[in-house]
Amino acid sequence: MGQGMSEILPGIFLGSFRDCKDKDQMEKNHITHILAIHDNAKPIIEGKTYLCITASDKHNENILQYFEECILFIHQCRQSGGKVLIHCLAGISRSTTVTVAYLMTISDFNWYDCLRVVRHIRSVALPNFGFQKQLQEFEHTKLTEMKQKIKEQYPEYSSKEDCKQMQDILESYLKMQKEKNKNLSKTNMQDSEDFLYPLPYKAYESESEK
Repeated sequence: MGQGMSEILPGIFLGSFRDCKDKDQMEKNHITHILAIHDNAKPIIEGKTYLCITASDKHNENILQYFEECILFIHQCRQSGGKVLIHCLAGISRSTTVTVAYLMTISDFNWYDCLRVVRHIRSVALPNFGFQKQLQEFEHTKLTEMKQKIKEQYPEYSSKEDCKQMQDILESYLKMQKEKNKNLSKTNMQDSEDFLYPLPYKAYESESEK
């Protein structure tokens, strides 16, 4: 987990800048599209369809503004039979945030469970605090509209298989966490998901100021 690009769902790979330059990985996984999101994103590989988003990995970066463009790019790739690599520099924060936003759009899972799905496949995946806040904001303010847009543009698309696979991954993740927490309780250690911030909606503003 977390080494090389990781296939989250069929046709969706999450990885690092290094992965996009790895010819063997690119060929093995039949990557046709690349969504690059980092400080100096630009096309570097010929013959691939690119979406380049310039964004820094800072908590105050407005990554939410790019969600719609990224979601439509990912979905168009999958519906055309392609495979997309979503990468930032390390494959941890920015690329994970975009991937989670897409999973939210094609399923009924909240942002937190979508992140759990991604983390079960790629354990290093973890959006920064500000990006988690923006994922929650997306869920509460723009997600319904984005779902409708996908439905209108791709009426033939059924999310049934994607949702089933996500549910299986989530159940496996929760089972694993339950075992971890059982072991942690024996040593009086904290919950193994303390690295996440599932705060109530709008609670992020006050928390981030501490």
